[in-house]
Amino acid sequence: MTTLGFIYACITVLAWGVWIAPSEKVAIPNPQTRSFYVSLGNMLLASIAILIVGPEKLTLDIIFLPFLGGIIWAVAGMFAFIATANVGLAKAVGTWSPLNILVGIFWGMVLFGELLKSGLTYQIFTAIAVILIITGILMIVLSGSSKKNPELTRNTKAGFLGAIGAGILWGTYFIPSSYLSRQHENINDWVTAFPMAVGMFVGSALLVLWGRKS
Repeated sequence: MTTLGFIYACITVLAWGVWIAPSEKVAIPNPQTRSFYVSLGNMLLASIAILIVGPEKLTLDIIFLPFLGGIIWAVAGMFAFIATANVGLAKAVGTWSPLNILVGIFWGMVLFGELLKSGLTYQIFTAIAVILIITGILMIVLSGSSKKNPELTRNTKAGFLGAIGAGILWGTYFIPSSYLSRQHENINDWVTAFPMAVGMFVGSALLVLWGRKS
């Protein structure tokens, strides 16, 4: 990983750890509408980016896959808000964040052959890290169980299922764009961010309509 790539990774980690907290302060009663407004903000930011990069670079052959990734993100966003509503922000993020990593490692190995050609030492450290991540997830999930209050148990199960769904889908939504970038090396990620943002917005809007939420 280059220095610039490491900086981008750090920014991503910080942003992913913070973005959901402000929306928890807003009195919106359902996860579909919360996800909708988050996707709206993301699409506005992506619109600014495409205007800077140049909208003429956005061609039809690079729209579909990032758009599909955006749809996947929208469903994951709804699951995330279900999780935070039922088990709280700390347990929800503590479950879906490491799960993101595991899913990302899985897709990287299966689809792109990552880690398979790495040295033995690197593979061993990766395996140890995966074991620690799985252990951490299990500790978080098991700490949320309750036998005294059936209602709390049911809500806890819904919350952790939501966090698991968010973890799997958020570990997957960028795969269509990654595949596209590997097929076309000259594709600019700032350009593909716009159709992905549109997919997020459309997916969230459809979830609001499907759930008949205001």
